[in-house]
This record gives sequence, structure tokens and C-alpha cells, in this order.
Amino acid sequence: MKISKIKVENYRLLKDFSIDLQEELSLVIGKNNTGKTSLLSVLDKFLNEKERFSYDDFNIEFKNEFEKSVNSSDEPEDFMPKGIKLQLFIE
Repeated sequence: MKISKIKVENYRLLKDFSIDLQEELSLVIGKNNTGKTSLLSVLDKFLNEKERFSYDDFNIEFKNEFEKSVNSSDEPEDFMPKGIKLQLFIE
């Protein structure tokens, strides 16, 4: 059994992120402030449960959308669950 793919939504710099993992070794390489640490952090928070999520963990666009909906007087027709999402695809 192995993790073949990771998908993350609305966590820090990872608005809609996905990565396919290779059989032997997968490297995460990138410039500063591109989400490398965010990927490790979201995995740690979901899997180890040592730290709790905070408002600062949400993606900036998600925060803006959330604040707009909270401050709006309009009631949504349908409530769509929102938040940080992690999907692990296991083979």
C-alpha cells in the first residue's frame, strides 16, 4: 500500500494543489514562498493531530470569500461545506 497522489485545497499557499507521487522517490523543489513547507505542514496537521488549524492556515482567497459571506446580509440558497481539504489517494 502506498500514497500515489495528494490533493490539498484552501491551505495557506495551496489553493487547489495536487501532486502525483512516484514509485520510489518524489522530490518537492521550488522557489521560496511557493508552498513546499505548506505541503508538509498540512500533512503533519491532518495526520499527527499535534497542532490545531487556525484562521491563518486558510488560503488568502478563501479568507476573503469567507469574510464576504459572513458580512453579507444575503442568505445562501444552498450551503456548501467549505474549509481546508486533504485527499490522499492510496493504492
